[in-house]
Amino acid sequence: MTPAPLTIATEWLEAPEVKAPELAATWARIEISIAGECVTLLEDRRAQAVHRGLYAPAYPLAEWIAYNWWLIQFDTRDQKKDEPGRHSLLRANDGIPWPDLRISPKGDHTELVWTPYRHSDSSSISYMKPGRAYLPSNDLYVGLAGFVDSVLERLETADIQDTPLSEEWEAINSLDGEERSFAKAASRLGIDPFNPPESLAGHLTAAEQVLGDESTLAEFLDAVDPASIEAGAAWITESTSAFKSMPSGVPGNAIFDIELDSDSTSLPDYFKPPWKVGYNLAREVRKKLEPDLSERIKIEDLVPKEVVEGKNHGVVAIGDKSRETLPRIVFGMKQSEGTERFAQARSLWHALAQRERDRFLITNASTEEQQMARSFAAELLAPAEGIKEILHGIYGIGETEIEQAANHFGVSSRVVGHQIENQLAGPSYI
Repeated sequence: MTPAPLTIATEWLEAPEVKAPELAATWARIEISIAGECVTLLEDRRAQAVHRGLYAPAYPLAEWIAYNWWLIQFDTRDQKKDEPGRHSLLRANDGIPWPDLRISPKGDHTELVWTPYRHSDSSSISYMKPGRAYLPSNDLYVGLAGFVDSVLERLETADIQDTPLSEEWEAINSLDGEERSFAKAASRLGIDPFNPPESLAGHLTAAEQVLGDESTLAEFLDAVDPASIEAGAAWITESTSAFKSMPSGVPGNAIFDIELDSDSTSLPDYFKPPWKVGYNLAREVRKKLEPDLSERIKIEDLVPKEVVEGKNHGVVAIGDKSRETLPRIVFGMKQSEGTERFAQARSLWHALAQRERDRFLITNASTEEQQMARSFAAELLAPAEGIKEILHGIYGIGETEIEQAANHFGVSSRVVGHQIENQLAGPSYI
């Protein structure tokens, strides 16, 4: 039986000593589980016991979810790993020792990471279990919304009304279609949709007119500098016109007949990270283009490129393709050979995994699609087993050997380093 993606179980309790009515009414034993893993497994040193849940009011957690509702769904921008950002339950504080659970939206899936945590030296509560999961985003947010609704029902039962939580939740649920689109777009920029700069609406309208389809607009907003929306859109307009003078794309019959099975294009379980999906597809393409894993693949012969000088404001390149041809890409500035080849390889992922699209963006965003494209490119250009072959194993290798492999495959040393770390660092490979 597949475990539920998210459960926030509440066992309501009486708390007559708690004075704030919304806190007293929602006092509970709260247990959070993700894909069957207990996030709230904790040690209470004062009680000398281990519990699967904490005793606390549910109201602050529900309020944190409501106030961050759009950002925890659409703000994919990287959060600093060494401090709790607005995507972390630690920000729901209110003096309560919540677990360090961080919610990072990636697109169709959301990454959740929880770590062992002790709030302070004086705290008796320590969370015990680390974990990481990738949940279908819709399932996650249905679970979060259900929790908020249960807290509001508890408040209504206690005849507690007009709380900040109820007002915020009502405001969210009363948005019309246009307002929801604005909230999503602002959140992709990392901006609170209920407190945006005055000029944001105009900038978003201009970007939408340039980008056209919803998918390309989302890619743009996930990556662009919020202060440079109009400038970034202007660069895309100029770059798009460059395709008219470029050679036609290379016929794609060499790889378009590859069957995209579910393991190549989707996440089959809650604990498989997005980049591993890209590896699988790259291996299938590599079999078609260059079966010898130790050989350098000639990606430049497959993907024509052009440069339109100008700041691209967060976008690495823009790609263009048809259903019959491989993509062409335009950069905003001259790049190193390794960077160009990597972007060209990334464009092949878009051509294969997003066949219905004619236009796409290559960016530095942390969305699962961009991550899959990066892992695909790494495995296509510098296969993990090919690295291992030319280096005669990876035991004892250093910067010199990594640079040697990078030069051999025509990629950066960083790409080779990531391949070793992500695929070859396990004990079975050494």
